Amino acid sequence: SHAPPVTAIIKHHLGPKLIGEECMAIEKIWDMTTRMTSLYGASGVASYAVSAIDLAMWDLKGKILDRPVYELLGGPIRDDIFTYATGGDTDWHMELGFKATKLPCQYGPSDGLAGLNENIRLVDKTRKMIGADIDLMLDCWMAFDVEYAVRLGEALRPYNVKWLEDMLTPEDFDAFEQVRKRLPWQTLAAGEHWYTTYPFQYAASHRLVDIFQPDIQWVGGLTAIVKICAIAEA
Repeated sequence: SHAPPVTAIIKHHLGPKLIGEECMAIEKIWDMTTRMTSLYGASGVASYAVSAIDLAMWDLKGKILDRPVYELLGGPIRDDIFTYATGGDTDWHMELGFKATKLPCQYGPSDGLAGLNENIRLVDKTRKMIGADIDLMLDCWMAFDVEYAVRLGEALRPYNVKWLEDMLTPEDFDAFEQVRKRLPWQTLAAGEHWYTTYPFQYAASHRLVDIFQPDIQWVGGLTAIVKICAIAEA
């Protein structure tokens, strides 16, 4: 993702400083790269670069030890895992047997009341299609402000939406806190656009959301994911 600037950060800054480091010292390398990018901001494309290096290090460790990475992390912890489908092809998702589906939210505050009503109609139509026994979620892709998020959340309450996802500007933690207070009954998910472990620590300690969704290729790699899992568990 965003290859030209990410490649430049690795090639001209991080990479040369890592030459000669012990390749199995993944924690140290992650710490070095995260700290080195702090001078121009460890989030955004810098975090993409840290992620790329970290994932390469884990891949290399697995190759050296000839073991799959999940075993290096402690081995399997369950026999199967619940999955859901994302997108507008809900009828196809049901045909494939998914027990949960997530819709992309198509309208935001700039679309006014008409757009708000279109979002409600989409959820209403989908709930009627899938019935009461399928979980339904809504991905809002950082498009809302507090007022719009609350209005939509209130309107969707009868449809038993499992979670509302990424409704707000990722850095606006005050907005997350306001939505949390005004929609206390609604499960909230976020984190795809949070970088490094620090936003997750803040969100956990302030109970801003219920579900963390870090992206392994953006947040800082597998090492960051392990730390975020520990934060969530605690």
